[in-house]
Amino acid sequence: MALIQLRPYEESFNAIIFKKLKKLDALLLCEGKTEVEVIKTIVKRLNIAVPRNVGVTDCSGINALYDITNIVILLLRVARKIEKLGVLMDAEEMDIDRRVESVLQSLKSSGVSVGEVEELCSQTRKVTLPDLGRTLYIAVSGDFSYNFKTHMLEDHAITLLMLEGKLNEESLKQIAAASEIVDRGELIKHIDSSMLENVAKAFNHIVCLLNGVI
Repeated sequence: MALIQLRPYEESFNAIIFKKLKKLDALLLCEGKTEVEVIKTIVKRLNIAVPRNVGVTDCSGINALYDITNIVILLLRVARKIEKLGVLMDAEEMDIDRRVESVLQSLKSSGVSVGEVEELCSQTRKVTLPDLGRTLYIAVSGDFSYNFKTHMLEDHAITLLMLEGKLNEESLKQIAAASEIVDRGELIKHIDSSMLENVAKAFNHIVCLLNGVI
């Protein structure tokens, strides 16, 4: 069994749906390519076991046609073998609950029945979808201990660097977003060069998501 990356930029959406998805037991859906690479790196660095075929892909290549909610609905209706679907997204200007609720409201507006919502950890939720007979996991990126205007995946790199002693609180003053200090393209480098316990702590929401989906 393995973690399998789907590549919407390089493969046709039809090829992904009708060929690769049939082999998957679960799927992790990310907003962008960086999240995919971060997930793959965390699985490798923390030696997280993948006992099933779990796909991981980003929405960038198909955003022009579908928003994330419609992709979720389409995948769960077409890929009958997939039992669990995980979504990783930035909080942006919302808090965790509002970001999750925005997804659930969109699902409801599309006619999908939403059941019980369970908090797996502070930034990861487990949602039952009774009509589809599946489970949806939503993890929201952003560290709200920082007074940033927007919260995103880069926040967790800030936390990681703080844990590693490479940043201090003084350096965060007057910063509106983590991206002013941490470049998204350097996230993998920071994860690869940090202590495992700090990686697990800084990216706890992703570890929580992986534990649920895998």
